[in-house]
Amino acid sequence: MRETPILRMAVILLFMLCQLLVWAGTKAPKATYVEVMYFHGKVRCATCNDIEACTKAVLTQRFASEMKKHRIVYKVVNISLPQNRALAKRFQISWSSLVLVQHKAGRDHVVNLTNYAFSHIDNKKAFMAELTRRIRTLLK
Repeated sequence: MRETPILRMAVILLFMLCQLLVWAGTKAPKATYVEVMYFHGKVRCATCNDIEACTKAVLTQRFASEMKKHRIVYKVVNISLPQNRALAKRFQISWSSLVLVQHKAGRDHVVNLTNYAFSHIDNKKAFMAELTRRIRTLLK
């Protein structure tokens, strides 16, 4: 079979298409981002509400730019709803909890701040400062 310019061009284009598909299939590492998840049940106490309110305040007042860029994702999860049970099970959540998850280089690093939150929420200023510090550390 005689090689023609059209056949040669078709072979080159086919080769380039294959290379493009291989290149597109390799995933580049995703940028680091942090999920801030506040889990709660159907019934909530004043302390639970304070933890959620302070967490939201930290994110909106100190991390608005990072939230806009999706470097921080905030989720409030009602664990009593059937659609949230798998997520609660993944993090072994059975009651109100505050969890930070750093997603970096394809790996997840989980920081459970539940005990800290419940034992320090009475000093909201200190709680918010520590939460800010923890989030900043995870964003690096």
